[in-house]
Amino acid sequence: MTDGSLNERKVIFSKHDGLLKIGVLRQRRDFLNVQNKGIRLVMPHFILQAAMARPSKFRPAFSHRTGVTASRKVGNAVARNRAKRRMRALLRQLDPTHLPLGTDFVLVARHSLVKAGWAQLTKDFSKAATRIHKKLYETVVEG
Repeated sequence: MTDGSLNERKVIFSKHDGLLKIGVLRQRRDFLNVQNKGIRLVMPHFILQAAMARPSKFRPAFSHRTGVTASRKVGNAVARNRAKRRMRALLRQLDPTHLPLGTDFVLVARHSLVKAGWAQLTKDFSKAATRIHKKLYETVVEG
């Protein structure tokens, strides 16, 4: 899944016969940038946040970057880790070919995510992804 680096994954897509790099948010400032300057969509089991990444000459061009977070309100360490695994699985369902380049996504777990059914999570996530995609598209077109 990785090419030796923990900070990127390569996804092959057939439309353009190329590679899209999907990055992982690791630094606090990137999470705060998404929180402060991005779009937020609250769902019953999670909060999806998205923002256009700050341009940087030191960071390689990623199609999008993702991050997950689960506070102690979600539960003990076992529950938080399970919530993060489920959120990463949800984020893998994003279609990178339909997203604006340079988008950062953060999924914040809510307490009910741990006990929610997988079918309900995927349904909510697909609904949230389409809504956030529409909002991002509107901000890119306006800006």
